Amino acid sequence: MHTNHFQLMSINGRPHTGHGLQDVASIPAKGRFVIRIRFSDYTGKTVLHCHILNHEDEGMMAALEIVK
Repeated sequence: MHTNHFQLMSINGRPHTGHGLQDVASIPAKGRFVIRIRFSDYTGKTVLHCHILNHEDEGMMAALEIVK
C-alpha cells in the first residue's frame, strides 16, 4: 500500500505491537494479516501488491479505488 500508511494490527491472529505507521509489512508464507488504515488525504486509484515478483506474477495484487 503506497499511498497511505497503515497500522499493522495482527499477523496470523496474533496481535502486533510497535513499529508505528508503515507502508510495507513482512508476512510469513500463507500468512494472514489485519491492517487499520485511514484514507483521509488521498482519493483515486492505487494498488495493493506483494513485492515478491513471483507472487505479483501469480496475481497477488489488488486495485483499490478510494472515494470520499
